[in-house]
Amino acid sequence: MSALNHQDNLQKKLSLMPESAGIYKMLDKNKKILYIGKAKNLKKRISSYFNKQDNRLMIKNMLPAIADIEFIITGSEKEALILENNLIKRYKPFYNLDLKDNKTFPYLKITCREDYPRIIKTRVYNKKGIYFGPYTDVSLLHKQMEVIKQYYAYKKCKKNRFSKNDKPCLYYHMGQCPGVCTGKISKTKYKQTIDEICSLLKGNTDTVIKELEKEMKYYAREKMFEKAIRTRDKIQALKTLAERQYVSCFNNKNFDVINYFISEETLIIAHLLFRNGKLINKITNHFTNKLFHRNNPAHITFLSDAINEYLIQYYKKLPVPVKEVYLPFLYINTQSTAAIINDIFSGQNHNSKPLKTKITFPVKGEKKRLLELAGSNARISFFQLQNNQKYGRRLIELRNKLKLKRIPRVIEAFDIANTGLSAVVAGMVRYVNAEKDKKNYRVFNIKTVTNKPDDYKAVKEAVLRRYQRLISEKKKLPDLILIDGGKGQLTAAGSALDRLNIKGQPVIAIAKKKEQIFVPKKDKPLDFAPDSPALKYLIQIRDETHRFTNSRHINKRDKTALKSILNQIKGIGPAKRQLLLNRFKTIDSIKKAELNEVAALPYFSTRDFQRLQRFFSA
Repeated sequence: MSALNHQDNLQKKLSLMPESAGIYKMLDKNKKILYIGKAKNLKKRISSYFNKQDNRLMIKNMLPAIADIEFIITGSEKEALILENNLIKRYKPFYNLDLKDNKTFPYLKITCREDYPRIIKTRVYNKKGIYFGPYTDVSLLHKQMEVIKQYYAYKKCKKNRFSKNDKPCLYYHMGQCPGVCTGKISKTKYKQTIDEICSLLKGNTDTVIKELEKEMKYYAREKMFEKAIRTRDKIQALKTLAERQYVSCFNNKNFDVINYFISEETLIIAHLLFRNGKLINKITNHFTNKLFHRNNPAHITFLSDAINEYLIQYYKKLPVPVKEVYLPFLYINTQSTAAIINDIFSGQNHNSKPLKTKITFPVKGEKKRLLELAGSNARISFFQLQNNQKYGRRLIELRNKLKLKRIPRVIEAFDIANTGLSAVVAGMVRYVNAEKDKKNYRVFNIKTVTNKPDDYKAVKEAVLRRYQRLISEKKKLPDLILIDGGKGQLTAAGSALDRLNIKGQPVIAIAKKKEQIFVPKKDKPLDFAPDSPALKYLIQIRDETHRFTNSRHINKRDKTALKSILNQIKGIGPAKRQLLLNRFKTIDSIKKAELNEVAALPYFSTRDFQRLQRFFSA
């Protein structure tokens, strides 16, 4: 594969990444894992590597070796962090530096084997206690401990036997220990306290949160803002207590979770592999057959047979037995399939102990949630496949229709918006591999249109400024430029490119009335079928350009009007006007502002507030 094709394939992969939390694996040409990372938004995170936003030396060295990218979506960013930790420890990728040691995430542990259990932080997991976590955010763990200390008194010391001579410690006098050493609390009463804390850590936080919210409102009302903020943080900590981290919640079990997504004639099977209770990998397969279509009366039976066959074929190749397989409810011969799988594993097992794999159909709880996670992975894979096909068709048609030398992967589009001569702006949007590249959207405040409205002059200025900048920064020009307008706007854009001595740059215009596509040196528009994927794609880009440009025009127009009004207030100078604009944004917000809000701004006094009140009341 050539370097160009290789880059095209990677760009194609990037365009189809989901905007979901998950982990990603960078692979070399031999499918060896180079790097494993996590992301709150997979698409944004992975794209940042290729947009030169990450200047780490490690990334610069790794990029040329990347041949493929794989990912697994998770239910939250924290689940992604735990999964990343598990995978790095398993595969030890060359470019991962921070998790190659034996570091693990901390837990909260209740020491159940003691007469008076304690609550401690630990990174060692064993069976000698009740564990909550793991916590991927240590500061969150500390906040939660602070909440528990405030609301519950429990033993802090390691002593488990006490004598009559024991004196209560400082924690007792601070109200943070019930004084177990003094015999002032029975084991039964103490156990009730620990049970309540367990309930809290399991997510039953509503009662405490309601009390804290009342407390926070009181502090805010009394203008005790530091205490209000501290209480707000505690509420947030309690709310997060209820968030379960399912990726690492089944201890020491080997099991698989399999779900599917079906549409028209395509079946996607997503297979999540859990080993020692941890999600270690995802396998995705897609199959196409007319019998999968829902209009086929026997499609359920055929679907069941397909998944049944997949299970048998997969486990023939699996060297390690699994205890359980979770499946969505289907009319499959569960007992027969389980018997075949067990026969396969028994043939691989050298011990005399019989093996048993259980096939279950979860309908509630954590297992059901994992099944839904597998379904989400299957659905994402289907839409990737679908978008991949659409993406290819429309870009290839566009290249052929416009007779371009290469597929127009990067398209930049321009539009003009104005109200007479005020707030004249040009907006530019950028699409890369059929996806919006919002961080590279641009807006131009037009300076050359002063005497009368002139869209042609505005287009020329925007195109000139945009590509003069790209040339000075030695950046690549887009594969195609799209102008919202007709022949006049197209000619203006061409004039700007000529002035920059840019030769051979593809540029077209799209007229709104009949959705006609114009190209340079041709009077008549190109002939596109009404249902053409390429035409629909160009209309989509034009509409997005129009939306973006109008939104920026309205912002500028409103700011201009706001400044005009504020200029009329005596005693409020340019610096103070700007502070008002930055803080309140609109006239209505300034009208409704309270004295403490205005006085909190730098250089503002009670007299300034009175000036505003007098002006707006008049």
